Amino acid sequence: MEREGAGEKRRVWDPPRKYPRLNYSHLVAYSHYNEEGSLDKDGGMGATRNISLGGVMIRIAEEGAFPPGTKIELEIDIDDEVVSALGRIVHIKAVERGFYDVGIQFIKIGDEDLERLKAFFRRKGQDIT
Repeated sequence: MEREGAGEKRRVWDPPRKYPRLNYSHLVAYSHYNEEGSLDKDGGMGATRNISLGGVMIRIAEEGAFPPGTKIELEIDIDDEVVSALGRIVHIKAVERGFYDVGIQFIKIGDEDLERLKAFFRRKGQDIT
């Protein structure tokens, strides 16, 4: 990360990530929880931008953009297998006209889904220890 100040750019330290990320595009279906805590069944589709054992960044269309803190159900297609998880939106950024990159932290993922995700990382040669 670079920060500008007084006409110069300085390098700012970024702490290391807890989990390695893979830049990989997969289809993802999502539904969000509304303010009353009910799951909105009219979800949407997007694509992963990157994925880790702790979360995922997805690109979605504008009408699917929700504020940070929103809980979201995810079904991620990874090599013809589905990984299901409950996540919380951590950040959102407009990237192109009508599209947003949404950072989501996994807050609940089943053991079998986590194992499918770990197997995917191993197939891609990633050390996940």
